[in-house]
Amino acid sequence: ALTHKALPGADESNVAIAKSLKSTASMKDGYCLVFGIGDGELIDALIQETKYRLIIVDPDESRVASFRQRMDEHGLYGRRVVARAAEPQSLQFPPYLASLVTSGDTSSRDIGDPETFVLSVFDVLRPYGGAACFPLSQSQHDRITAAFRVSELPNAKLVRNNGITSMTRPGALPGSGDWTHEFGDPANTLMSADKLVKSPLGLLWFGGPSADGSLYYDRHQWAPSMAVIEGRMLIQGPNKFTAVDVYTGRILWQRELPDGISPGRRSNWGGAGYHYVVAKDAIYLTLPEKCLKLSPESGELLAELRLPEKALRWGRTRLWKDLLIVPAFSKSEEDKEAQPRAIFALNRHTGAEVWSKQSELGFPLIAIGNDVMYCYEGKLIGLYEGNSKLRRGGVPVPISDDLMLKACNVLTGKEIWNKSTKEPASWLSFSEDYDVVLMSNRNGMEAVDGTSGQTLWTKKATGQGFKGHPENYWDKLIIWKDQLL
Repeated sequence: ALTHKALPGADESNVAIAKSLKSTASMKDGYCLVFGIGDGELIDALIQETKYRLIIVDPDESRVASFRQRMDEHGLYGRRVVARAAEPQSLQFPPYLASLVTSGDTSSRDIGDPETFVLSVFDVLRPYGGAACFPLSQSQHDRITAAFRVSELPNAKLVRNNGITSMTRPGALPGSGDWTHEFGDPANTLMSADKLVKSPLGLLWFGGPSADGSLYYDRHQWAPSMAVIEGRMLIQGPNKFTAVDVYTGRILWQRELPDGISPGRRSNWGGAGYHYVVAKDAIYLTLPEKCLKLSPESGELLAELRLPEKALRWGRTRLWKDLLIVPAFSKSEEDKEAQPRAIFALNRHTGAEVWSKQSELGFPLIAIGNDVMYCYEGKLIGLYEGNSKLRRGGVPVPISDDLMLKACNVLTGKEIWNKSTKEPASWLSFSEDYDVVLMSNRNGMEAVDGTSGQTLWTKKATGQGFKGHPENYWDKLIIWKDQLL
């Protein structure tokens, strides 16, 4: 078996620099670009003191060859470190790649054209705290500052401390948006708020650990869709919950999950997985009997939230400001399937009940926007079960005569208006911009004024839809600006 020599301990001065660099960058792992090898001692300290994977670029081919050999002797080359012989600014690195960019040469380095330097370095920094830190002379720093002021880089910050010039990229990319609920948002618009992604598109990354099929349910199981929050993509698969870096494809963390399915999950057959919603400071993943509050950064369990009654089960939760709006499922002796007979508004930080509503018929559909909760009340069979014979051509069967759409203040639970409806809805969504509630099933839709509850218009259709395609998609509406798809 091959044996490798241990990497010698770095000297104190370089260890101090490495720790300072790590503290400047918000991301403590990921990729670190190092421009110039220097004497190699700062690189040794970065390997010793951080979790970064290092990408080294140096124009001297012989120095790169020697460095590669030394790293290989320590069993690090290709695992923690790679090196390229090139001028740093000649390489076209993928944008948003680096958690940290620095120089292995602790003496002042030649930065070339300062504007080109600033733009090329900033382009490679990962959003949400990527940092570029270089030891520069005061004159070099002044040149960088002048270039920085005219560059108008979004959200960029430039500071100097103890001879180190640092440029950071805090926060989100301007125009980017998060996907916080299974259907996009609490209003079920199925539309991303992202304004940044547009053609022409390019490939940022592919493959790697996040392409492992074990991370994903089979598509026929109609698992929960992925969510995206602050650069993290959250994926649910068989017995696992995984966070992936959207900018590099790295797996950030993974958490084991028990087998099971949340009540109210809709599927064509054999549904799987648990409902969850995400916020910047917490992930709320609902097992049937409890809600796990998880850290978005680490997946660590922060708290367990429970409903007031032990027998109740967590349905498809919505997140609105500091509230979790939870349809709670229960099953009586005459029920063929559990029904969401209650809605609880819980403080998302403490789990304390703020208000609740009860119904013998059930609240199968909810959409929230503009501080108003729109809920459909009525007992429907065949809405949740996959491939249900109780469902007629994609339309759930009403068991109760009283079908009603209600509007309530989501902060207090106080009812604003209600209206009866004859059509059994299987989908409910809301346009905040136009204050319109949309009820739909496979055969048609009804638009209702969100403030008054008055019907604005109705549409009917008797077409076959996608012949052979699962019925569950025929009722869904995508709300895009002033259009419905």
